[in-house]
Amino acid sequence: MERTDHKIDPIKKLVCHYYNVDEELISTSSRKGQIPFIKKVICYMSQKHLSVTLKTLANYFNYKTHSVVSIAISTHQDQMDLNRNLLNEMIDLNRIIVQKGLSKLSGKNNEWYMFLDLNNFIIATKGESSVLWHKSDIESIKKILGDGWEYKEHISTNKFLYKRLKN
Repeated sequence: MERTDHKIDPIKKLVCHYYNVDEELISTSSRKGQIPFIKKVICYMSQKHLSVTLKTLANYFNYKTHSVVSIAISTHQDQMDLNRNLLNEMIDLNRIIVQKGLSKLSGKNNEWYMFLDLNNFIIATKGESSVLWHKSDIESIKKILGDGWEYKEHISTNKFLYKRLKN
């Protein structure tokens, strides 16, 4: 059986650093403070980026069964649907994991990601065409593009993730 702990360790280290939690606390069975949340994030990110099995994650955290991991990942996904701040944190962690080369997404795969760290941008669309403008106002853009374009202004948008399947 292939040992996959070495694959999970860098993601555990990154998540702990991101949330400012001591890595050694994650190895304990403690349910205090942020520890259960951090373990959920590590499970979620490890499965997403490393394709490790639930059983591998259960063994890594010394859980009795893989169903504990399945429930943890499922509840974490539900929380992301309800909490925009959590979703933004996961987008940020995804970006860091991919950029550091810790993910299967970092190598050859069928998907590519573009991360834009922008604040206050405008997207102009016309039919199937789109143009993203940064540090401009709608009136200036209208003078350049002319008529027939629809504009959507994004205010206080710190992170924007675009994902597309390759053709």
